[in-house]
Amino acid sequence: MRYVQRERGRRERLAASPLATLILLALLLFSRGDEPLSQPVGRGQGSLAGRVIVVDPGHGGTDPARGDVGAEGVGPAPEKENVLNIGLALRRELQALGAEVVMTRTTDRNPADGGPYQNDPLGQLKARVATAVAAKADAFISIHNDWNQDPDQEGVTTYYYDAASRALAQKVQANLVAATGAKDRGVRKNGFYVLRNTPGPAILVETGFVSNPQEAYRLSDPAYQARIARGIAAGVAQALGR
Repeated sequence: MRYVQRERGRRERLAASPLATLILLALLLFSRGDEPLSQPVGRGQGSLAGRVIVVDPGHGGTDPARGDVGAEGVGPAPEKENVLNIGLALRRELQALGAEVVMTRTTDRNPADGGPYQNDPLGQLKARVATAVAAKADAFISIHNDWNQDPDQEGVTTYYYDAASRALAQKVQANLVAATGAKDRGVRKNGFYVLRNTPGPAILVETGFVSNPQEAYRLSDPAYQARIARGIAAGVAQALGR
């Protein structure tokens, strides 16, 4: 933008000169036509440059017996769909900050399908952990929607298991609440399989209740999903940024 403004100002000053046409022509002939007007911030140039982040949209697939669907809720979309959209939005946010992002799934599928854990009762969980291990992830972020029999329950919660993950959980929770205005249910320790078995910082984010009518509709809204993604990404950048 500054390059464009300087060039525009130079041309306006030259317009007042009797030699304006000739000088302007010379400028155009000798300026580098392939020079970009601005240098875009590409992958690897942001505050998360060099970091590998695994984004894990929970559930996925069509078999309820395996936990593929997740919570159905009372909104227009089930948990598995909401969290996939949030995960894809989060990938974009993290990549914009320079991170390399590895997804456990990018479509409506169980991560264990077609792999060595396909017939394992804990297959989808083991497949998620295996993705993080193979990627040598600097952080693992599992995204879920919450559910409760009480339809008035609402808000966001971030879970962690060990001390190495607590700071990441705190930063993500604070930024997620700030970005969405959702009720802050706090940071909590929990021994979820993916948190216990993933090396390095690992958190599980419950982004809201699909059992709450108002929150369920927000969770299916692309604009709100984008706010969730921005909040999580900001927290990751604060915790792991260089």
